[in-house]
Amino acid sequence: MGVGCGSMGVGKGVEMLEIKIDIVPFGFESERKNLDTLKVVNTGHSANPEYGEYQVHHPNGSFDLIAKHKRSEGFWALVRKVIKEYLND
Repeated sequence: MGVGCGSMGVGKGVEMLEIKIDIVPFGFESERKNLDTLKVVNTGHSANPEYGEYQVHHPNGSFDLIAKHKRSEGFWALVRKVIKEYLND
């Protein structure tokens, strides 16, 4: 599994989550606008299958690393860690 040259440095075939923040003025879906998107990429570099390591790609091209996320905690725990890390930047 690798990181390619696609949008924000993320290639096709890579496992990832996208965390999108959209605004929907007055509930009109036709007016939906994306305010920000974070891409969370599984690096595949964890030696222990119970844990995952993830790169968080920011829109400005930088990224954070979330190491040793316990997979059994689920994706919401990962999303919490991603947002916490992002807001500390």
